[in-house]
Amino acid sequence: MPVPRAGQAPVTPLGGEVWTVPRNASAAKQEKAARVVACLNDSANMLAQAEQRFTVPSRAVVAARYAQRVPSMAAFVESAEKARSRTGELGVRWPRAATGIYTAVQLALTGEQTPREALKRAQRIATSS
Repeated sequence: MPVPRAGQAPVTPLGGEVWTVPRNASAAKQEKAARVVACLNDSANMLAQAEQRFTVPSRAVVAARYAQRVPSMAAFVESAEKARSRTGELGVRWPRAATGIYTAVQLALTGEQTPREALKRAQRIATSS
């Protein structure tokens, strides 16, 4: 089910995997690396990987097919449509915000603070200099 929200649309963070072809002294190695990346980004392979790893494909058409084949992931596919990079808005301030968020989750889960207290603490961490 979609993540609950109060008064505003949720923003799903993107981040994690990036496939690149690094520049190096060997044009032959670069070409082989490019073929591997192209193979992994092929629609059929992207769908197979998503089904094996329960990740949302980056191509909208493939993601829609994935949601049909794996209905339990449909809410994640929908939320990814409006996702943005974790560092897109906060830039270099993202690590501080991330620390506040994961600390808040742990404090709330362990009962050391109420969710409201933990999130207020996270806001203080994220906005402190």
